Amino acid sequence: MPIFPISRRRFILRSLSLVTLFCATLDVRAAGASYQAGRNRIWPQNVVKAVQNKLSEMGYEPGEADGLYGSKTAEAISAFQRDKQLKVNGKISEELVATLLQADQID
Repeated sequence: MPIFPISRRRFILRSLSLVTLFCATLDVRAAGASYQAGRNRIWPQNVVKAVQNKLSEMGYEPGEADGLYGSKTAEAISAFQRDKQLKVNGKISEELVATLLQADQID
């Protein structure tokens, strides 16, 4: 016979799942991920760094490729978006990444 009734066990498992998810979110943010408010999206540090590296290769100046989303990165993204006639918001998006990848294949 289980120690806790099934309903209590489910409650405990759900609570642990929520705590785990919350801690994982904090870990991602603490590791330098970037929060994109417009889409409520967290971009991992390696994605931000890859975008920074590509923008730098293309002559934009996102600052140091450290994986941290800052004002220089936002300005470089905005300039790239303007040049490629994308919606200018200075944020990383699926569209931005796809356009960077296409530019890589064209170059």
